[in-house]
Amino acid sequence: PVFWGFSLTAGLASGTFFGFVGGAAYVVINLMERTPVEYGMYFGLVSLGYIFGNFLSGRFVSKIGPQRMIRLGVLLAMCAMLLMASLYALDDMQPAFLFVPAIFLGMGNGLVMPSCIAGAVSVKPEIAGAASGLAGTLQIGCGAIVAPVVGALVSTSAWPMILVMALCSVLSALSMLLVSR
Repeated sequence: PVFWGFSLTAGLASGTFFGFVGGAAYVVINLMERTPVEYGMYFGLVSLGYIFGNFLSGRFVSKIGPQRMIRLGVLLAMCAMLLMASLYALDDMQPAFLFVPAIFLGMGNGLVMPSCIAGAVSVKPEIAGAASGLAGTLQIGCGAIVAPVVGALVSTSAWPMILVMALCSVLSALSMLLVSR
């Protein structure tokens, strides 16, 4: 259960990000009527959030521990999704209403991913390679499922994207319960 907890937490956190990837371009370019260049500039900021989260993880994981780091990351991701939904509910479609929360989502994922992968491979060190491969497959697999689902659902509103992302974020947090047992 511990391996699955770490792996599913990382996979579903990845699904949250890939949900954004699957829908944000359509929402910004078609629904908000912004240019692809403008979308690209905003999207670059999301990766800065992830990089900053990775930096913080490397800096503080030895002080607070990997499980607490993961919990902080999934909490930050859920708060980011709540913020995204709240801002979007204002019904004034602005790119910042998607991308500012997405930066915090990226930061949360930057806190989650390193500790989840380290946790997954440390459960049984003698099969760390297989564990790494399976955990990585779950990460990419969740993204590969979520991105096209969001892409198919988004047509007149960003709500399907936001709701799928929020669902992945909550399921990611719940997956950590397998680690706590």
